[in-house]
Amino acid sequence: MSTSEESSGFTLIEIVLVLAISGLLFIIAFAGQRQLRDRAGFDASINQIVQDINYARNYAISNVNEIGTGNDTKDLYVGANIEWDENHINEGFPLTEVEPLYTGADSSGDPIWNTISNWPPHATLADCPNSQHPSEPGPGQACHEIFFTTNDDISMVGDSKINVYFVNQGNGLHICSDVNYQYPSIAAACSAAPGAPIKIGFKDSAGFKATIQIDSNSGLAHRIN
Repeated sequence: MSTSEESSGFTLIEIVLVLAISGLLFIIAFAGQRQLRDRAGFDASINQIVQDINYARNYAISNVNEIGTGNDTKDLYVGANIEWDENHINEGFPLTEVEPLYTGADSSGDPIWNTISNWPPHATLADCPNSQHPSEPGPGQACHEIFFTTNDDISMVGDSKINVYFVNQGNGLHICSDVNYQYPSIAAACSAAPGAPIKIGFKDSAGFKATIQIDSNSGLAHRIN
């Protein structure tokens, strides 16, 4: 009498093949999840920048004549400046910084536009309660606000420094900008003829890109891609 035996189970080759396929699927799934996470972080950072720009715009509209009486030579608060500086990014500083804009007033209380600056010469912490530099209340520091920080490695595309100025002229908002030190002063930048909408490009180390546009009439910012 002869008997036959049937073998069952997996061969070593089959086990190795299953493990290889499983590992490959895991790598693909992990890479996809990481890409989604990186993209979500980048989008959140861009949305925060849009909010910061709109904050500066609304700040300019709501705080005109916050400093000074408006009827003598004391400083008048007339707007806000929001800045992007590639050097600050490389040095680990926040991507965007907001400072108020001031100008002197003439005898009638109207702004003297050729004196626009980022701080009043007599600045104190009382003038700038939101200062991020409480130990440095001098010119250029007392009114300096840090608005945006991110763990995402974001940088600008094609420019090293961009300033956008929102100047409240009393009869409407004036939006102007200075790219890569094109103008010698804020007054010079804001005396130029109004241009097209301001566009600022951003990218990160993962290759994600976005462009934010600031409307030249309303000053409102939104992402366009």
